[in-house]
Formats: sequence, C-alpha cells, structure tokens
Amino acid sequence: MMTSITLIRVPELIPTTSNALTTPPVGLAYLASYARSKGCRVRIIDALGEALHQYTPWDSRKGLVLHGLTCEQIIARCMDAGVPRVIGVSNMFSQDWPLTRTLVAIIKKRLPDSIIILGGEHITATAEFCLKHFGPHCYCIGGEGEVTLVELLEALEHQKDVHAVEGISYLNAAGLYTQTGPGKRIKNIDDLPYPAWDLVPLEAYLSSGSGFGVNKGRNMPIVATRGCPYACSFCSNQQMWLQRWIFRDPKRVVDEMEHWIKTYRVNNFDFYDLTAIVRKKWIIEFCKEVVDRSLNVMWQLPSGTRSEALDEEVVAWMKKAGCCHVVYAPESGSPTTLKRIRKMVDLGHLSASMRAAVKQGMFVKMNIVLGFPGDTVGDVLRTYWFLFKCALLGVHDVFIYTFTPYPGSALFRQLREEGKIDGTSDAYFYELATYTKVNEAISYTDFLTSRQLSAFKFLGMMYYYCLVFLFHPLYLFRMAGNLWRGATDTRVEGMVHSLLRPSQKHFRGLVFAQKLFGKFR
Repeated sequence: MMTSITLIRVPELIPTTSNALTTPPVGLAYLASYARSKGCRVRIIDALGEALHQYTPWDSRKGLVLHGLTCEQIIARCMDAGVPRVIGVSNMFSQDWPLTRTLVAIIKKRLPDSIIILGGEHITATAEFCLKHFGPHCYCIGGEGEVTLVELLEALEHQKDVHAVEGISYLNAAGLYTQTGPGKRIKNIDDLPYPAWDLVPLEAYLSSGSGFGVNKGRNMPIVATRGCPYACSFCSNQQMWLQRWIFRDPKRVVDEMEHWIKTYRVNNFDFYDLTAIVRKKWIIEFCKEVVDRSLNVMWQLPSGTRSEALDEEVVAWMKKAGCCHVVYAPESGSPTTLKRIRKMVDLGHLSASMRAAVKQGMFVKMNIVLGFPGDTVGDVLRTYWFLFKCALLGVHDVFIYTFTPYPGSALFRQLREEGKIDGTSDAYFYELATYTKVNEAISYTDFLTSRQLSAFKFLGMMYYYCLVFLFHPLYLFRMAGNLWRGATDTRVEGMVHSLLRPSQKHFRGLVFAQKLFGKFR
C-alpha cells in the first residue's frame, strides 16, 4: 500500500475574552503513525502548531477569533508538494464546525479531484449532517480512527467497494446517507506505534510551554488509556468510544516516557486520557515503574479524573512518582444534579481524595459545571456550599463552567427533542464556545435565566478564591512569588501569567480592534 494522505488539524475558534489552550494534536499524530506503519505516505498540516501566535478576526459580533493558520494558508500548504489525492480533516470540537465547513468547501472548490475524509468527535456525532454539506467524494470516520482510516485508504487505492469498510459514512451514488456500522475498537492499544511527532512542529509547543496542564517547561502529551466506562448524560464518550475503557501496559507507558525524554528533552507529561485512573492496581504499578527507573520527571492529570481509586495509598505513590498536578471533575456539588446527569460520584470520598492530594503537596484543581437542565437556585447554592468545604480543604484551583449541550450526548438529544436547541445553526455552534467565558452564559435550565447563570458563574469564581485565600493566605504569597519569577503551579497562575506575556499583546490589541469594529458595523 503506497497511497498518500495529507492530514489537517483545523485551527480553533476562541472567544476574544478567553486565553487559548493550545495542545499538540495527539489524535492526528497517532493516526499518522499507524497509517505510516502500514506503508502509507503521510503529511500533517497542523494549523495551530504552525501559527501559535496568529489570531485573525472571524466574527466580531460573536466575539470570536480564528487562532492559527487561515483557510487560505492551509490550502497553500496543501499544494506545496502538488495536489494531494486524499485529504483528512480532523474536527474534534463542535464549536469549530463552521470553520471546518468553510475550509472543506474551499478545498472542494480549489481541489475538486481530491478525496476528503473527515474524522473526530464532532464528526462522529454528526456525520449525516456534515455530509449533506459536501456531497460525493467525502467520507466520515466514526470513533477510533486508525484501523478504519487505513482500510478506507486501501479500498480507495485499489478501487474496492468502500461499503465493506466498517465505521464509515458517506453519500451513495443516489445521494442517500449510507453508514457501514460502528468502527472497530482496538483491543490492544499497546500494539500502536508511538505518535508521529516528527510530522508535527512539536518544538513550537515545547519551547512555548503549551499544553493541557500547568506549564512546567517542556510539556509532552501522552495517552495511557482510551475511552471511559461511565455514561454521564452530558458526555459524548459513549458514541465516540462505545463506553469501553482500554488501558495500556504500565511498563509500555513508561517506555514511551523514557523515549520522549531522550528524544525531545521533555521534563513534564500531560496525560490526555478521558478517564486516566479507574483501577488502583494499574496506577500503583505505573508509579512503581516510574520510581524504579528514576525518571526524575513531572507528570499531570489535567483532564479531570475519577476519584474512586485515588485513596491515600495511591496519592502517596503518585506524588513519589512525580505527579505534581491533578484535576478532579465532580461537575456539581448537588447530589440531586449528580443523580440527574448520571454522574456516579461520592462527594464524601472525592473530598477525602482531594484532602489526601493536598496533604501530599500536589496542586489540585476541580472542575464545576452550573446550569445543567433541571438545575435550580437550590442546586447552585448546594454547589456553593461544596465549594466552601473544598476551600477549607485547600483545593488550589476551581474553574466554573456552564453546561453546553454537545452533539453525541444524551442531554443534546433531549434538548433537541424538547425543541430547546436546533443543534445545526452557526449560532448554536458559536454558543458552545461560551463555556470558557467567565462573564457570559447561556441557560438550558427552566429555572435559571442566562443572566442569572452568568452571575452565578462569575460570583462563584470570586467567592471561591476569596475563601481559599482567606483560609490559606500562603497561597496568595506563593502566587505573587510565582508571577514575579515567571513560574506557574496552578491553572489560575498560568492564566494570569499568559496575559502578561509579550506574545499576548498582539492578541489583546486585536480584541480591542475587533470590539471597536463591531460597534460601527
């Protein structure tokens, strides 16, 4: 098999009031490495990594900018080595769909003979909707993509019937939507080659401290597990990963860490897993392996992990093995809300786990979401009370988001059936980006207005940090010292520090110009 493919990581659409959280494209790097191992020639155009500090106005009325290469710049790079026969486009986040749609439309116009393959979490959840925009010579891959991508490329190369490839969607000759069933899950992910970081401008990320966790220098993404065994109603995991959690051999994970330390001189690893810790035995084996090899490296769990397996013994091993930052994701402090969203979490056990992590000297962050369908003022106040207890515990960071209905989730389907969202307009996709805005929210509950929810979010953040600095005044002095030295231990410190970096001056000027432009438009 000697076919070739150009894989594109689309840029991102971000609110002008938010800082970009730029991460290397680990999904595309895995796709590229697997396809290459099967004899395919692969090229990656990373629209973020190739323009980390480029911001272009997108829609001033919605307060959005495009972060990364523009569509025209991406097309120019596509044609650097001639017209590509197959182009793969990754769209993970639904708020980026209007941008992906624009990019693919330009590709089809400029490169009409190229075959387009779409993939990612958004594509998995909305394949039929996406295909109706593009017509023939376009395919969608659902879920885990490595095996399906290679099988599809082989079918296209040898002009075989693509309907025999499991896990794809397309429009047939009659223009009818056709789906070949769910894609294949990879049972032994240890068989996958390491991500093809040589095809990505990785040094741009490493030298700028970009990553998902707290900036600790040269931050490398790594994945130890895939999927999640839980079925929270706000999450699209079930459609993307089929509610199956698959883990790697701990020794193989540490082998990979050693490899990247030697190859790229990294000093920190961010685990990008959906649910990194499920089994106590696994995490202890992993920690012992790191300790036995004396890696002398930091690592973090920035995605928001479960707490069931994180007792005092496990947390002590994590600290000994170099874990410096862990994020918990209770989502709510209201037991009523947790039951309604099918979030199976014991707040008492979670609090004990966070207490143990703080005691061990790890920096702890917690993610909270307000405004789930059915949430009342009482649910918000119960969450505030939980925040009070967490501040007493010494949890360093809290970020309060507001609920957004993502395609592929049970709550998305519920709200569409109730006629509360359309789920197809650009306005809806742009609204998804508001979850990162501290001063703005859209309510999907009948018991809170958008204005009330926005106030609760903003006041909740102020309330929490006033409490935590009151109960733990040394935190404030540590933060001031870190900002003076240019160091970061928590996400809030990172956010403040990023606003002070010279690289952000152009962005802030662009924000001002865009707001001014919007006034006179």
